[in-house]
Amino acid sequence: MTVARRVRRIAVVLSTSLLVLTTGGPAYAQGRMLTSDPANGAALASAPQRVTLRFDAPVSVPDSHVSVRTTAGAEVAGEPAGQGDVLTVPVSIAGTGDYLVAYHVLYADGDEDFGVVQFSVGTGVPPSPAPAAVVEQARYDSVAHQHTVDPVGATFLFVDLLVLCSVLGLLYLKRPGVVGRIPGRANETHPTQGAHES
Repeated sequence: MTVARRVRRIAVVLSTSLLVLTTGGPAYAQGRMLTSDPANGAALASAPQRVTLRFDAPVSVPDSHVSVRTTAGAEVAGEPAGQGDVLTVPVSIAGTGDYLVAYHVLYADGDEDFGVVQFSVGTGVPPSPAPAAVVEQARYDSVAHQHTVDPVGATFLFVDLLVLCSVLGLLYLKRPGVVGRIPGRANETHPTQGAHES
């Protein structure tokens, strides 16, 4: 096996490894929300103190976001907390009306999910469908929050990029005619050239 072919094989292996790292590895089945309290469509007589969401897979609490707001867009939720597959967010609901819960969660396996839950308080009837503008704004706000950066993963990714750039540089230098164009080697005399001149 020639040196150039061996270097190309190394580049393919490194490129494949880099692709796996940047895409998060093998795919997992995407999680989903199982239950909510209050339930979707519930008509409550009194305001709840918290909203609880349960999912079918563990979630990363620091990287997940839950918004609870009125149909006019006023936010009534605090910071989410939880453990395992449960997220809980405290709420401060002072008036009657319909409320929208929008969640964006990052699962432990790297998948993410967005969804909405609606309930009413003190109206005696289930909530009406939230205006599309409110749902879209809630979706935007829930997915626009900042995720934390894994320093270990970022370090490995940076090292892989350096190695890949080095291999690509070697491949470029192994191309025919490149060595002759490197500064300092342009005027080198080949052995066969001297033989012909003599």
